[in-house]
Amino acid sequence: MSYTFTDDYKKEFSRYVCVIASESTTDTAEDIAKVHRLTDDYVEQTGERPDHTELDELASLIRFGRKGLTNRKKSDVKAYEQEAVSHG
Repeated sequence: MSYTFTDDYKKEFSRYVCVIASESTTDTAEDIAKVHRLTDDYVEQTGERPDHTELDELASLIRFGRKGLTNRKKSDVKAYEQEAVSHG
């Protein structure tokens, strides 16, 4: 998967973090590959580094799984999943 960023790239990055968390598996290598693609695409398209709080969420996701996410991010992921189901 390739990630695309527009003018609202910070919000889009946060949304992609939710997507990755929602799709997270027990295959850590797969999750790391997704995070690598996401961050590479972000830097390439925006010329900036992602927000450190979102990077912390991704690191926690890789290390501890979804239980490592902050409560705020868990809520964001849950909202994303509910939205995906309602549009699915």
